[in-house]
Amino acid sequence: MGALQLEVVTPLGVALRRSGLDKVVVRRREPRFDQGSQIVVLPGHAPTLVRVAGHDLRYEDHGETRRMRVGAGFAEIRDDRVTLIVPEAQPLAPVRGRGDPWGARPS
Repeated sequence: MGALQLEVVTPLGVALRRSGLDKVVVRRREPRFDQGSQIVVLPGHAPTLVRVAGHDLRYEDHGETRRMRVGAGFAEIRDDRVTLIVPEAQPLAPVRGRGDPWGARPS
């Protein structure tokens, strides 16, 4: 398995392009759940096309969790590439000292 490539595209152009990523987490939009659910994308993920809700996209870049706020749109996962097509995107500060940055809840 290799590493992931991530691209976030808006009507204004490419908002983010990163390679060498370990993990990408997107929130898909599902009519049966108010909040939707998360998809954790690792290298070797099956090809997938999903609607995404507006959310804080998370990705792990060389051990550091980074975030980007994205609007609702679509995500394509194929050949270790994650491409989001969204109306807007805004980088956020890296996650530091906030427990599990992937949103896991204690059992």
